[in-house]
Amino acid sequence: MKFFSTLLNVLLLFNLEYGCAQSAFYSLDDMPNTIEVNAPEFNTEKKYSFRVDTIKNKLYIEDIRLSAEGKSHFYQWLYEIPLNHLNSSSFKVSKIDNEIKISITTVSQVNSINIYMFQDSKVSSIMTNSALILGNWIYSDALFKDLERKVNKIATELPYVDKIQIKTKNKSGTFKFVANNVTQRNVKFSDDITIGNGYNFKKFILENNSNVSNKIMLQVKKTLKNEGIEIKYPIPVIVYVSEGEVEKVYIMNNESKKYLNVDISKIRQFKKVKEPTKYLFLLDNNL
Repeated sequence: MKFFSTLLNVLLLFNLEYGCAQSAFYSLDDMPNTIEVNAPEFNTEKKYSFRVDTIKNKLYIEDIRLSAEGKSHFYQWLYEIPLNHLNSSSFKVSKIDNEIKISITTVSQVNSINIYMFQDSKVSSIMTNSALILGNWIYSDALFKDLERKVNKIATELPYVDKIQIKTKNKSGTFKFVANNVTQRNVKFSDDITIGNGYNFKKFILENNSNVSNKIMLQVKKTLKNEGIEIKYPIPVIVYVSEGEVEKVYIMNNESKKYLNVDISKIRQFKKVKEPTKYLFLLDNNL
């Protein structure tokens, strides 16, 4: 009985620490855009937005690709990290030459960071890894100290784990999905096709750009409009389905930190989807 009481206290402590860490993650939202990187059609800067899904216990980082004038690129990225795979030493700020980067590593024997690449609002690839690099920014003393302060705040609110890290089996990462129109070079696929919490991935927007569910998109747009939220940047939308029922629609709204409730009670086209399935897409003004 004492063992279970201790275990319960540990779990409560972890949940409390992750809950407290939300505000620390959000403090990274105001990081400046990164230096410009090469991209098709026009070069882009990276703008990062951090959100926590406390129901599914995930940290989401949206890597928004924009031109210097603020135009969204057709390539976008989203990173999904299980909160219980992060600890007090997971975040680190480094200076390399005259640039700054933030590295994030997990403490897991598997590659548990899902890296979603989007092309024209639909998922074009899913890669998993145990580490993630954010940046780079041009170095300045003020920016380095500010990022260090914010990262140290996150470290103090995440669970402390011994400095000895668990080494991952595959440092280069593996893929779980690559679309037909994506060039594949030496791609290693994972044997486990699930993408977190036992959910399988299924495309929401098909290769011919037809939508599985216009009703979902319209309902999400209606919810955003009712809340007075503009679609300034592509907004990731995640739909969880199990046993033929839509469990949850999660909107990673980068303009507001509050949860948005989407009325999906009358949407029935997922009735045939019996296994746990996860759909992802980006919502922008073109959809």
